Amino acid sequence: MFSCGATKNSGSILNFDIYFVQNNVLRSDPIYRPGDFVEGYCVVNCKGRMKIDAIEAKMFGRAKVFTNEYKEYQTQDLVYIAEEQVIYEPNMEGEQGMLKDGYHKFKFSFKLPEEYVIEFKIDRL
Repeated sequence: MFSCGATKNSGSILNFDIYFVQNNVLRSDPIYRPGDFVEGYCVVNCKGRMKIDAIEAKMFGRAKVFTNEYKEYQTQDLVYIAEEQVIYEPNMEGEQGMLKDGYHKFKFSFKLPEEYVIEFKIDRL
């Protein structure tokens, strides 16, 4: 998830796009494995000058398992990754929070956990 905090009464955002890169190749359908880096760019196209408070990238991944054994329902919910990254904030590029008219590219990178759970505990009564 990506979010952009902008001040009202400034320019406008024409495009806000996310591009993924895998092994230095732009990909539309990357496949990731444990320990891989999820990398790419957030590209913002502004019309006029935009006062931006921050642009954040958030990575969240989880697994949910539902079981039905002997008419007993159980659910298990595991969070694998929950990270946030500020990819732009004022003074990071010396622009004091003002993005100029045109395209701006901001890099993001998240490392997936090396280990992941492949077994789920089922409580038996």
